Amino acid sequence: LKIREKTVKMQIGFSTNEAQANHIVLSGEKPLKLSEVDIIPPDKIFGLITIKDELRINFAIEISHIKENESANAF
Repeated sequence: LKIREKTVKMQIGFSTNEAQANHIVLSGEKPLKLSEVDIIPPDKIFGLITIKDELRINFAIEISHIKENESANAF
């Protein structure tokens, strides 16, 4: 994972779901501390409002299988 020029190696779990024929969706989430990527949570209005040192990354990646004879017509 790369955030603001800081690269952090991590394992991220995911689940799979077959949305349609020939389509698979990988989805998951990863909690992360802002301090892990060298981001200091800001204080707002002299500390009256604070931001937690937490970030939650949610993702969904759709993978489609296109047959060779269909790939020429895909574009």
